[in-house]
Amino acid sequence: FSLSCISLSTPISATPEQIATQSQPFILSTPLAGLVYSVYNEENNDTAVWQIDGDGKSKLLLPNHYFGMLSSDKNQFVYYDNFWNSSSPCTWLLDFRLNKTQSLDCSTGEGSLPADILGWPPNKPNTLIAILNQSGGEMGGAWGVLGTISLENGDKEILDSIHSIQSVEISPSGNMIAYGSNDFQTSKSSGWLYSWDSGVISFTPQDYGVNYPQISNPVWSPDGTKIVWGLMDDEFNSAIGVFELDKKTAKVLHPFKQEIMPDLRPSPPSSFLSP
Repeated sequence: FSLSCISLSTPISATPEQIATQSQPFILSTPLAGLVYSVYNEENNDTAVWQIDGDGKSKLLLPNHYFGMLSSDKNQFVYYDNFWNSSSPCTWLLDFRLNKTQSLDCSTGEGSLPADILGWPPNKPNTLIAILNQSGGEMGGAWGVLGTISLENGDKEILDSIHSIQSVEISPSGNMIAYGSNDFQTSKSSGWLYSWDSGVISFTPQDYGVNYPQISNPVWSPDGTKIVWGLMDDEFNSAIGVFELDKKTAKVLHPFKQEIMPDLRPSPPSSFLSP
C-alpha cells in the first residue's frame, strides 16, 4: 500500500546531483512491494519518495519527487514533482507494463500547480479523476476544479467549472463523486455530487433534516450507501454528519464549537471511516 505524509524529523537528504532543477521523468527500478511514502525536508525544500521493503530496509525510489498513488491493478503509479525546487512541476504517470513515464499535467506559470490526482474510478479504467486548474492561495493550500484526464490521449475534461474544490472523494462503485466547495466571497462551504448520468447535483443537509448549512470534506462508506460530511453553521458550531442516501436520513455525531484563531478561516471538520 502507499501513504503520503510529512516527516516530523529531518529525513535523509538526496545528494545535490539528485536534485533536479527542471521536471524530469523517472523509471522505478524496483517493484513497489512494501510501504511507499514521501518525506519533506524543510531545511532545503527537498522531497523524496521512499520504500520500506519486506526486510525492513529503506530505499530511495524517487529523489526530488513526492506523493505516491498505485492503481488497483498495481500496473500504474502516479507521483508529483517537487514544486518547491522545480520551475515547471508536473504530475507523472508511470506504467509498469510499458516501462515508461508520461506527464499528465504541468504548471503553466506563477501560482499555477499541476493536477492533483484523486484516483482511478472502477468503472472507467482509462480515466483519472483529478483536481484541475489548481492555483495556490496566499494563505497556503490550492484550489481547483473537478475534472478528468484520459490515459488514452491525455485529454482533460472539466466536469464542474463553477465550484472551487479541495476535498473530493470517489464513491466505491465509481459512479459518483462527492466534493466540498468554498465560496471565496462569502467564505462558506457547500456540498456537491457529480454523477456520470446526471452531472452536477447539490447536496443539501436540510433535505435530510440536518440544520447545518455548511458542509465539506466528504467520506464514502465502504458499501457506498452513506456519505459522512463535516458540518458547520455560521457561528462555527460543528459536527460530523452521517447521511444515508437511499433513505434520506442522517445522524449528527460529536457536536462541538470550533475555537477560531485570528486570521484563520474555519472550515467543517474532517473524518475517516474504518473499512
